[in-house]
Order: sequence, then structure tokens, then C-alpha cells
Amino acid sequence: MKGLAWLMRVWRDWRRRRYEHGLLAGMSAAQLQDVGITRADAMEELAKPWWRRNTRG
Repeated sequence: MKGLAWLMRVWRDWRRRRYEHGLLAGMSAAQLQDVGITRADAMEELAKPWWRRNTRG
């Protein structure tokens, strides 16, 4: 059962990151500025493979 639990955790992380990817990609320049990042920062983050993104601080 450990293998299934691990697989479910990986799948859940992937789904969460895809959702966050969509939010970040859809932000306007003003919204990005409000959270303290530039468009270049956002594009750099979006270019990373999903398993290398740090979405938790």
C-alpha cells in the first residue's frame, strides 16, 4: 500500500502545481508586481519542470 500512497501524493502535487501554473501564467503585470515578482521571474518559474518548482515558500 505504500506504493499507492506515494503515487497518490505525487499525482496530487502534480495537479496542484498545474493549477498554480495556470494562475501564475494568467496574472497581469500589475498582479505580478503586487506579489513582488516580475514577468521574467514568472516566466523563469513556468519554464521549470513541475518536479523542480518550489511552490511552498
